Amino acid sequence: MENLFERIVDLLGKTPDHPDSRQFVRDLEEQPVFAGAYNFMKSGFMLVHEKHVFTAAIFHLSEWEDHPNSAYSGRLPGDVKANDDIEDVREKLNIAPRINVEIDSRAGSEEPHEEEYDLPQCTLRLSFDATNRLTSVVALRSPSIDAPR
Repeated sequence: MENLFERIVDLLGKTPDHPDSRQFVRDLEEQPVFAGAYNFMKSGFMLVHEKHVFTAAIFHLSEWEDHPNSAYSGRLPGDVKANDDIEDVREKLNIAPRINVEIDSRAGSEEPHEEEYDLPQCTLRLSFDATNRLTSVVALRSPSIDAPR
């Protein structure tokens, strides 16, 4: 599907039964598995909802060994890719992160390092491992969206 990321982010703030949500599922040609969130396993992402409104999209950047999820193959903002390092991501997004939690520099630390970027359509939360490689992408509903659409 063309513009997959944009179509997913457009669902944030909408309900699962909103006409746009229903059309999205038809266009994607994949029925989600519901297990606390709407998991599109073949397409590599999940839609999280709170009080019947989609509030976040989680993009699987790699396949899980013990789970049948595929890796997300759509385009991410700035053409960010799985395993980009933090400097690549900052250069590609070309904006300063709003939140930057420093990584624990102790040897062997596996503490995640997260950065949040305010994009026009959503807030993007990126997680990096101890080697500063991108491991997780979450698109969060923009704070400016107050009510279900």
